[in-house]
Amino acid sequence: MTRKDNKVALVTGGAGFIGSNLCSHLIEDGAHVICLDNFRTGRAENVRSLEKEPAFELVEHDVVDDLPRSLTNGSAKLTHIYHLA
Repeated sequence: MTRKDNKVALVTGGAGFIGSNLCSHLIEDGAHVICLDNFRTGRAENVRSLEKEPAFELVEHDVVDDLPRSLTNGSAKLTHIYHLA
């Protein structure tokens, strides 16, 4: 998960149209991206091409629930949060 600029971005609603394009742009810009989506309105097809990227993580989760432990235990070290959910 180490990138040269250590940018780690959380994108909630990342499987939506805008969110998926943001995820793509952030990866192209050198960020590690964690995409959080519950797929109620977002679509898995929007991020399918990103799943092969080592700098991309997809987490199926609803933002109304507590964040997964993997995001709150300090190992993720988020530097940017884009809340589109």
